[in-house]
Amino acid sequence: MNKILHYFFVFNSLFILIPAISFAQKDGKEKIVYFTDSQTKKSNISLAFNVNPYITNRRIMSDSIGLGGLPIGSSNESRTSPVLAYSFGGDFVFRLASSLELWTGVQYGTLGYRDRNYEFNQQTYDLTSKLSFINLPIQFSFRGTITEVFDLEFIPIIQINLLRSYTGKISDKQSGSQIDQFDVTNEARKINYTVGISLSGNFRLAEEYSIFVRPFFHYMLNPMFENNAFFPRERYFSTGLTVGLRYYFY
Repeated sequence: MNKILHYFFVFNSLFILIPAISFAQKDGKEKIVYFTDSQTKKSNISLAFNVNPYITNRRIMSDSIGLGGLPIGSSNESRTSPVLAYSFGGDFVFRLASSLELWTGVQYGTLGYRDRNYEFNQQTYDLTSKLSFINLPIQFSFRGTITEVFDLEFIPIIQINLLRSYTGKISDKQSGSQIDQFDVTNEARKINYTVGISLSGNFRLAEEYSIFVRPFFHYMLNPMFENNAFFPRERYFSTGLTVGLRYYFY
């Protein structure tokens, strides 16, 4: 009888302990998964969308132009003033290391300048130009984690700029009515390169999303007109702000 009671006691003890052991193992496993998946920086691929308002102007490298340069032949850099421009696009982001990422994508962007005292037909007018591009940016993001929800990023950039159009107009300074217009797309360089630098703050809103804000400076490496006697050797630069939304894949 004693042996029967002993076996009965052992059996009931195991019956009670098995669910408790299983529950403890399950609970421990869930905690490990939770802390691993909650870290957005572990995502190796993400998608980012951005808009970029900025001011832009041109820098003249040489003003040795011939006669008949059309409206765009104005080579007096001191008269030109910056204009407001913009770009927008998207990027795929690839995590190469714990603090290094590669950004590559496509953007639509504009550049331009304004000359409020353009001399044309012995009179003074207001000239504005506008350039449009398809940009292919390549960026490397060096990231440092400041807090659990905030990263600081240092980002050098190079862009391939594919020219779509280079147009402009001349307007009366008083009334603003258009006097003339021009299109020098065919005379301009079709492919240019731009380098830049930005400092970014990346704010994580949730496991899958973050927003980023980046002040930046961009400078064009090639002149828009090369070896052309009718146009100045001009390069464009811009400074502004990038605001974007990022989605992390798992």
